[in-house]
Amino acid sequence: LSMLYNGFWCRYLCPYGALLGLFSWMSPIKVRRDENLCVDCSLCDKACPARLPVSNKKAIMSVECIGCHDCVTSCPVPGALLMGTKKRIFNPKKLAIGIVALFIIGYSAARIGGLWENELSDDEIRHHVARMHSDDYTHPGR
Repeated sequence: LSMLYNGFWCRYLCPYGALLGLFSWMSPIKVRRDENLCVDCSLCDKACPARLPVSNKKAIMSVECIGCHDCVTSCPVPGALLMGTKKRIFNPKKLAIGIVALFIIGYSAARIGGLWENELSDDEIRHHVARMHSDDYTHPGR
């Protein structure tokens, strides 16, 4: 169906997309449109990979919005489309740095807390990776 309908899998069936949609829906950070600055060119609608009607909304409150920022960068009017909360607008670079920082903090906390461990040693992992194309590691149906 993805050959007939662009993005069918991603939009309706993908479990990872559903998880991202849940986080998008819960997030206070949204794409917001200033109706006074908007010139109704609809370039944001064309740029949106989820085909959301960005030019008709004050804030994008859809689970299909993945926060890719394509609509914001396509807007010819500075300040007409911005990413942020109701009270604060986020610079895309600073937002990306903040997300990476949160990931590093979470990863470090898991390592320090002993939650990022498994029972295999590094040597055992190397041994298994070196042999992963052998018949010992084939799929049961193969």
